[in-house]
Amino acid sequence: SAIGGSPEFGIDIPGGTASFEGGRDRAHDIAVRNGSVYLLGQVQNPATFRYTWRIEKRDAATGYLQAWATSSPNAYETRLAMTLSSEHLIVAGAERTTGTDYSLRIEKRRLDTLALDPNFGNSVPGNLAGAGVILLLLDSEFREVVALAADATSLYLAGKYTDSNLQDDTHLEKRSLTTGGLDASFVGGRMDLNGGASDEPSDLLLDDGQLFVAIRRESGTDFPITVENLDPTTGAVLDSALFVDPFWGLGYDFEATLASDDEFLYVSGKRAIADDPGDYEWMTWKISRATLEPASGFGVNGQVTFNPSWSEEFGDHLDDSIVVGGIIYLAGEDHE
Repeated sequence: SAIGGSPEFGIDIPGGTASFEGGRDRAHDIAVRNGSVYLLGQVQNPATFRYTWRIEKRDAATGYLQAWATSSPNAYETRLAMTLSSEHLIVAGAERTTGTDYSLRIEKRRLDTLALDPNFGNSVPGNLAGAGVILLLLDSEFREVVALAADATSLYLAGKYTDSNLQDDTHLEKRSLTTGGLDASFVGGRMDLNGGASDEPSDLLLDDGQLFVAIRRESGTDFPITVENLDPTTGAVLDSALFVDPFWGLGYDFEATLASDDEFLYVSGKRAIADDPGDYEWMTWKISRATLEPASGFGVNGQVTFNPSWSEEFGDHLDDSIVVGGIIYLAGEDHE
């Protein structure tokens, strides 16, 4: 759960890093804004093995803690997501405290103090929490929140459902960034994308008026990474297969992450290597946003691959990507 890199970062912090404290802790998401680093994770209570959500704001140059907040105490470990608007930080996850049912939890906090926004969530039907938090008891089919995205007025959420046939479905929501209420113009506020027997969302990207969703979609005996392009206003599917891994018949695809700049969309993921059973590699495709064709001069036919090390299925996870100054950065796990 550490962050670091520059020679000055963390030198006056015990251990030389900025990290959570507790039992089996885990960082889920990170963002940078106006000289501060925002870190979202979970802290385990070693006595009960339950988890508390923790948000930290640290100075990007030194790593010093500027503000912190905790919530959702006594919960099981779950996947968390975070996004930033101009003045606020939004975090979300699936909260499971007892049994098999999950609650959808969304928090909106100020970037400067991490205090909850008192205007968020008050008018949401069925909300079980107070101001600043949406807590909705869903059902046993809801599993997790995968990704968030926001613009000046709206919040987009991608999550996973398990339907009555025990198949996974990609679930999308659009909510008001001010109140947290569902936006009815977006297919009633909620929609499910199920283009195969089983869909599992991997990432969500909102950029320059375009909404992209990365999905691991079952097709026969394979699971190719697919990217869909949706109208961010209405939810209409503009392209159900903007990108499909062209080598998907050679081995299973796993999680994917999306990044973009003014000209290109970058689709990165983890894929099984067909001629080396049990080994997995990272791949990145660079696609022109104008032509939707692979970018010439980038790797081979618009794709580069990297194999961190030989690993089993649960290793070499690719967690996130970002493009800065013409360079794409990938972050994940090298399982040796």
